[in-house]
Amino acid sequence: MPTAVAPTGNPSIDGILWGWKWDTTQLTVSFPTFNNVYGGYSNIVNFQSFTQFQASQIINFGLNNLGVFTNLSFSNAPQGNGHLRFAQAERIDYGPQHFNSGLHIPGGRGSAEANPPDPNLVPAYAQGDNWFTLGQYQNPVLGSFQYAAGLLHEVGHSLGLKHGHATQGWSNNNQVTFPVLPADQDSQEFSVMTYRSYPGVNLSNGASGQEEYPWTYMINDYAALQHMYGANFGQGSNETDTTYQFNPNTGEMSINNFGFGASYNAKILLSIWDGGGTDLFDFTNYSNDQTIDLRPGEFSTFSKAQLANLSNGHAGDPNFARGNIANPYLYQDDLRSLIENVDTGSGNDRITGNQVDNRIRSGDGNDVLSGGAGDDTLEGGLGADWITPGSGADSVDGGDGSDMVSFADLAQFVRVELDAGTAVTGGETNTLTGVENVTGSIFGDVLQGDASSNRLRGLGDYDWFLGSGGNDSYDGGSGRDMMSYVFSPDAVTLNLGTGSGTAGQAAGDTYTSIERVTGSVHGDLIYGGTAEEDFRGIGGYDWFIGSTGGKDRYDGGSGLDTVAYWNAAAGVTASLLLGRGSAGEAARDLFTSIENLGGSNHDDHLTGDNGRNYLRGYSGDDLLEGAGGVDRLFGGRGNDTLDGGNGWDYALFSGNRAEYTISTVGSRTTVTHSGGDGTDTVLNVEGLQFADDLLYL
Repeated sequence: MPTAVAPTGNPSIDGILWGWKWDTTQLTVSFPTFNNVYGGYSNIVNFQSFTQFQASQIINFGLNNLGVFTNLSFSNAPQGNGHLRFAQAERIDYGPQHFNSGLHIPGGRGSAEANPPDPNLVPAYAQGDNWFTLGQYQNPVLGSFQYAAGLLHEVGHSLGLKHGHATQGWSNNNQVTFPVLPADQDSQEFSVMTYRSYPGVNLSNGASGQEEYPWTYMINDYAALQHMYGANFGQGSNETDTTYQFNPNTGEMSINNFGFGASYNAKILLSIWDGGGTDLFDFTNYSNDQTIDLRPGEFSTFSKAQLANLSNGHAGDPNFARGNIANPYLYQDDLRSLIENVDTGSGNDRITGNQVDNRIRSGDGNDVLSGGAGDDTLEGGLGADWITPGSGADSVDGGDGSDMVSFADLAQFVRVELDAGTAVTGGETNTLTGVENVTGSIFGDVLQGDASSNRLRGLGDYDWFLGSGGNDSYDGGSGRDMMSYVFSPDAVTLNLGTGSGTAGQAAGDTYTSIERVTGSVHGDLIYGGTAEEDFRGIGGYDWFIGSTGGKDRYDGGSGLDTVAYWNAAAGVTASLLLGRGSAGEAARDLFTSIENLGGSNHDDHLTGDNGRNYLRGYSGDDLLEGAGGVDRLFGGRGNDTLDGGNGWDYALFSGNRAEYTISTVGSRTTVTHSGGDGTDTVLNVEGLQFADDLLYL
């Protein structure tokens, strides 16, 4: 008996619901041999029963396929009875009680038509009847019009599906109107119930009339029929561990190495329902580039050459189906229908996992692998692969080649240590093997390479890079990012201005968008760049060569550390006593645990603090003030003023004592170099240190 079906609110389903269904999942079928069993019909012209072969085609390809993904079952009914009846005729007339009364060719154009279980429009004697035009359905093969647009389409009507391209409310006096499919799904990629072969095709002359059709009901059909008759996760639903393969020449599908036939033209367009088990798409016998997506409702293309062309009779530009396989939607969020694993071939493949534990193996080629929410195993194989783990605890093996692991999609930071083979995020630990390169998240990550040459990218926020062996490339992206050599066994030399490292563990390293540097526990030499930067020395006697970027911060850590501005374009003013710079390229710079200052080749003003300082002016007419403590002041070339301040201080000169003329007037001593280095004025200094002598004042 028919029973009404209410809309679901999901247009992907409601767009093909007629509004009525059978009230049982155990349906009976018959193939009448005489037309006298069709009581109630006004006329049936040239009635012909289906042959045994034709009947087997309908049962094996049409009805049995329904039992794979729904709870429908079909059994033979006595002659002339059954929920569903199948026959052929030249013309039929249902009689005046039927909404489609009058003598006509089934389907109106030499095709087929069927009657839904709708008591408002179809009299009881015709409900479930399927009529096929005489002589048109001798062998409805996979991928043909007769198979998809005829057999599958009409059986869909007799089970309660409407046309996807048309609204319907007239079967219930417009109390409920079932909509059309969403525009981007109004195509036979999503449903065999629409006349449109691809979205937007003009139906002014009827159905699209393409030559290549689906093999199966498609994913919107699955969802609508499952809404009415339930989903099969039991026997006959491919519920055990299942491997699916396809033939690159014939297109034949094999399930666990058992062939299930091929389409007439080797084109592949179908949806696969898998009711359980751990399953595999095996596409290793294809060498072309593949795009595989295991998520529900998505399409996979493993063979572009075998894509169905959905254009009208192949006229005009081709409109290829968006994939070879469409994954069914989840039924009531049940994950058992998902395919877990995929193996691809030797092309450059793009593979996306789903929300269960996936094993993705991409083979040769430069591949892109993305895991989902489960604990995935992602294997790149030969080639330069890009691998994006999901949110679970994934195992990543890049295989041969220079491979990138990317955490760009994460919703939190990640700590990656390639030398330990781990990536930790949100309490989950990913294991990494055969991975040379890392892209972090948009958050503040900690990224460390291994002994090989690595490429590390930080994307956003404040990232922290830990130096390692090899010639490494570091790119901080946006944010203020730290390059640290805290574990380096030797002193390092690096230059943010040139973006390169030249000594120690930094030798051969390159830097992009790095704004902060932490050196080693040894005496490092670190050059700034043009950005606003931070520098930390940790230990040893470190040298920092000031940047030109504005407000920089220098923290020398332990040891006697120096900030120098010898690359500055103009004179600088900097004070260790105040802990900051105030003019030139030292303006707004901040100093912590810095003992020594070096100026530029211009006129500088450098001031020490109350500790032991070494101040050097280089060229230019400089003012060096030692403040407190035991200070050493070296003016260099030019006419400099050296003021030791409190404490026992020394003025330093590069030449021998005999090269200088010294005169003292009161507290002021003048030292003039005979070679043209200039005349220095010395104040509050207790000793003059020459290359060969020390003179106390």
